[in-house]
Amino acid sequence: MKMAYFVGHEGGSLIVELRGGITARDVGELAKAVSAALSATSAVTIRARDVDDIDTCALQLLVSLQKTVASFRVEEPSDAFRNAAGRCALGRELAAAPSEAMS
Repeated sequence: MKMAYFVGHEGGSLIVELRGGITARDVGELAKAVSAALSATSAVTIRARDVDDIDTCALQLLVSLQKTVASFRVEEPSDAFRNAAGRCALGRELAAAPSEAMS
């Protein structure tokens, strides 16, 4: 079974690539993977262009991560990611760029 995420480092940042559907079933393992990799960096980039669906639990994990690190950004969020964040009133917290609010 293909994982719904990839966690790795690139250019001094922690990269979390999300793809397909990200649900509460994935959150525990995703949190462990991010936690294990996080100690080496305080900058996190979420790549979300290939997200087909993401639930509230997964979005809450991302908000928690955002509040933990010095630098956090969502890169190219898919429409599904934007819509889910908007439905959960987390669009502003998970904006693709500081000056760009998700709608």
